[in-house]
Amino acid sequence: IQGEGGPAARPPRGRRRLTGLLLPGAAGDLPHAAREAERLLDLLWRRAGDRMELVFLGGQRATRQAVLDALPRAELLHWCGHTRPGAGADGAPRWELPTGEHVDSGDLRGARLAARLVVANSCGPDDGLPFA
Repeated sequence: IQGEGGPAARPPRGRRRLTGLLLPGAAGDLPHAAREAERLLDLLWRRAGDRMELVFLGGQRATRQAVLDALPRAELLHWCGHTRPGAGADGAPRWELPTGEHVDSGDLRGARLAARLVVANSCGPDDGLPFA
């Protein structure tokens, strides 16, 4: 697990390690979002152990830059938080981060993402960000 305590132990030789990114995006107004991410973190850690690197970006650690840096490596992406319409002419939806920053579809345009599974558990006027 990467977070406050640093990365987890290395996987056994010959095994490729999967990478998961957990983003509880609420700024204190959605306590269930943090609980959901913490429960998922616990479940994945118990089930996958050292076969998976888990990055948990919650609270003030969930800066726009930290999220954008972690996204390209994440094979599992779990978001739980607010989705709001963007301020641009196209109104593209954006994920509101606890830091007051946001990530929108423009940030992902042209990005090479490794995600094989994306869970976007959002509340807001849109269905989430288009990752396809």
